[in-house]
Amino acid sequence: MKWKDWTRLPDVDDVRFKALRTLAFDEQAKDKDVNAIDIVYLLDIIQTFRTLAPARVMLFFLQRDNEWSTWDAISTYLQEKYGYAESTINGNIAQALRKLCEFDGDRLRLRPEVYSKAVEILENESVAREYAERFDRVVEEWLEAHGYYEDSDDEEDEGEVEDSEEEREDSEPSVELVLRNGSRVRIVLEVVVKNIRFEVV
Repeated sequence: MKWKDWTRLPDVDDVRFKALRTLAFDEQAKDKDVNAIDIVYLLDIIQTFRTLAPARVMLFFLQRDNEWSTWDAISTYLQEKYGYAESTINGNIAQALRKLCEFDGDRLRLRPEVYSKAVEILENESVAREYAERFDRVVEEWLEAHGYYEDSDDEEDEGEVEDSEEEREDSEPSVELVLRNGSRVRIVLEVVVKNIRFEVV
């Protein structure tokens, strides 16, 4: 398990990290109600805002054999290594980790099934690629699996998606990935709203 001795952990441009983000999405979205209001928007938020930090927390536990850790230790790790604001950690990140972790008082660790999947991702390249390739389509994949498109015709579905996109154009910045001379450009957008820091990759 060479990954336990890594001095530099994989991050946003690494296939294994993208795979961990997909796993984080799966765990957060699997009990969502498909009939909830603005479900497309909700799942999009989970995909973009609430998978980066959970993937980083997975790496934290993976390097420590999933031993119990305190919330303060997790918070300090995210603040010092990645610059997250404490309010963000105690807000969106804490909500996400409730889906990924088990708790014992003020201690937490990854749920055993999440830990085993994360280990498999790091140790098996084909599994990592399978998860990573799903990341860009997980929202649509989830909706189709839960029959979101079955109760209405194609035109109604298209209208709902378009309305959702229009609403988001008024409130969210957008980033376009540009390819130049065949080179891949990674863009990380940081947004701070009411002292809450968000990252979109």
